[in-house]
Amino acid sequence: MKKNIHLSFFILILAIVIFNFDVINYINALKEKFGDYYYPLDDSYIHLSIAKNISFHEVWGITRYEFSSTSSSPFFSILLSILMNLWENNPLVSLYLNIFIANLFLIIIYLYYKDEPIVLASIFTGLYFIVLLKIQTVTGLEHILHIFFITIFWLSLFKWIESNYLKNNHLYLVYLSSFFLIISRYESLFILFPAIIFLLIKKRNLEAITILILSLIPVISFGLFSIKKGGFFFPNSLLVKGNLSLNPFVFFQQTSIIGKIIIISIILFLITIIFLNFTLNKKTKKELYKKSYNILLKNDTFLIIFITIILHSLFAKFNWLYRYESYLLTLIIVSVPLFFKKNVIKYTNRYYLTTILLIFALFTPRFLQSEKDLEFSAKNIYSQQVQIGMFLQKNKKIKTVIANDIGAICYFSDVKIIDLMGLGSTNILILKKNNPEQYKYYLNHVNYDLMVIYDSWFSNDKMKTRVKIAELKNLHHQVFGDNKVSFYIPQNSNLKNDLLESLKNFKKQLPKDTELIIYN
Repeated sequence: MKKNIHLSFFILILAIVIFNFDVINYINALKEKFGDYYYPLDDSYIHLSIAKNISFHEVWGITRYEFSSTSSSPFFSILLSILMNLWENNPLVSLYLNIFIANLFLIIIYLYYKDEPIVLASIFTGLYFIVLLKIQTVTGLEHILHIFFITIFWLSLFKWIESNYLKNNHLYLVYLSSFFLIISRYESLFILFPAIIFLLIKKRNLEAITILILSLIPVISFGLFSIKKGGFFFPNSLLVKGNLSLNPFVFFQQTSIIGKIIIISIILFLITIIFLNFTLNKKTKKELYKKSYNILLKNDTFLIIFITIILHSLFAKFNWLYRYESYLLTLIIVSVPLFFKKNVIKYTNRYYLTTILLIFALFTPRFLQSEKDLEFSAKNIYSQQVQIGMFLQKNKKIKTVIANDIGAICYFSDVKIIDLMGLGSTNILILKKNNPEQYKYYLNHVNYDLMVIYDSWFSNDKMKTRVKIAELKNLHHQVFGDNKVSFYIPQNSNLKNDLLESLKNFKKQLPKDTELIIYN
């Protein structure tokens, strides 16, 4: 036993060293290339903007001018705002926080699996090559925090259930982690819902209700705060990006490809069950149902993970750099050893060695592609969104900007934003959802100084009173919505000459792979 623990500790130290070396190497490479560290996704700057405005202007919003519930992880924004006060608006606070949480996460995994070094090694390998732990860390987003709490919740819940529901430390960890789950990322509802239903079926009513209450306290508190400030109960990001349509045809159309496959699979499964019910004799049906029931009964706890995957596939997204599904992949990886223990009679380490080999064989190409995408992403964000944000920061005459990608623009400048997507502008989101015609009318009559948008995202008839003065073009398109960003002003703008002059100076400072076309 001691020998195993010593080996596991060595594996932990090795994993921490490799992880931190890889992260530091990536950070230094970016600093050498751009002179500073820039995040590979614009969403990272949304959190930083909210944290900045909470810390220095006491406003929960993407700008200091109005409230906006833009982030689906309020707790992450709160943590960043605390760090902002300590480091005086340092954009690297989210990076530092993620590095700390990621290392703590590796230690948590070690504490759960320290008696089984081969299992621990396979999990660490899976986290590195499948979950892409480094990538989830350097994005500066909340996904590492979400992975941290959801892993503690799941492993503690499983061990508490396996202990025959004894009142122990695992139960208290379930309670503690459930409090932070949804407020760390709202997709946590997808695991809490089946977990609570499971406990109710098992007649663990007190524990189920306790988990429900603890998880809802911060959500309800923030929801009521948001409503009081003029927002919605749920964050704008959920309403903009989530698949919440009640129309079944629209719901199917909006769901992810994996979600569509799951819906079709469920329909085919039900058809198969109906067919077998009519074609098989009573004895065969009874034996089949009995075997199926025994398998389900033996693995009923894992149904929680299975239902979580289904719910995410139906109502959420699978997206760039595998960030949205990273918690699902983590749950699967840490659950594989638990599944083997329950279902394999001759339990040996060869299953985990085989798992490691499969990880290398199946996911190394995906890992290498993600590393390549990460490099291009940071370059793209620096060449487009960061440059626009710095341009706005230098032009103090620009007070109000209409935009569709708002993270870096808001963080690097101090303009008032009208967000065409509705993430940072609640009034826009209300109009888009409830009154599209009024939305078009509003855009044609709202006062603004500059519009910075992707033409490909918006039809030309929505704003008829605008004049195009420039177009920013990036030669290498990888991560952003479009490689062309158009600059518009109102027809009777008093700032036209000043903006044209500023754009000429801006053009001289752009990176080599970025081109600015100015229209006089």
